[in-house]
Amino acid sequence: MSKKSLVIVIALVAVAAALSIVLYNLLKEPEGKTDDGLLIVNEVDPDSVDTIEVESDGGKSTLTREGGGWTYESGEADKLLTEAALTQLSYLYASEVIAESVDEPEKFGLSPPRVKVKLAAGGKSHTYLFGEPSSDMRGYYLIMEGDPRLYLFPAGNYAQIEKAFAAFAPLALDIDQKNLTDIAFSTSGREVALTIIPTGERVGNEMWKLNE
Repeated sequence: MSKKSLVIVIALVAVAAALSIVLYNLLKEPEGKTDDGLLIVNEVDPDSVDTIEVESDGGKSTLTREGGGWTYESGEADKLLTEAALTQLSYLYASEVIAESVDEPEKFGLSPPRVKVKLAAGGKSHTYLFGEPSSDMRGYYLIMEGDPRLYLFPAGNYAQIEKAFAAFAPLALDIDQKNLTDIAFSTSGREVALTIIPTGERVGNEMWKLNE
């Protein structure tokens, strides 16, 4: 091969290599992002999650994996709701990073948080704090313990989690039964009211009377 031909071959190889690098960088997903362009905050194998703790101003619930389903304080949990929420929590993706650190978390509804979630998986725990929605309602502020950054969690993803949160919220009320005299509630558009029967007027185990 002549010297001229060798130079041409080397030049072509160099051009091909450069084009390959450019093409690879164009086609590959940016590091730390999903195919949809969402930022990967954290990823946990959902099958390895043993418990899910959910805490808000309404109380605290702990869901525990038992066999092929989930249970919590009030009994058996809805499997579909639990699995839907677990998917969003196991593959925790954000739409954007709002700030590299948070000096005043209370401004974003994170101190105290709107909802605190803790996953226990494989002997490790993963804790997420969800705050208030952004002003444009595109998402909810999010921080993960151990990560200083402030994220925006997509509103649609949060809606699935919140639906499960509502279903598993504690129903018990902190009321002193001795001081309870009246109960009123609405059902099918009709209000029902109950009044406690004075001790001396009770018949058998009857304690409440229906107000007509």
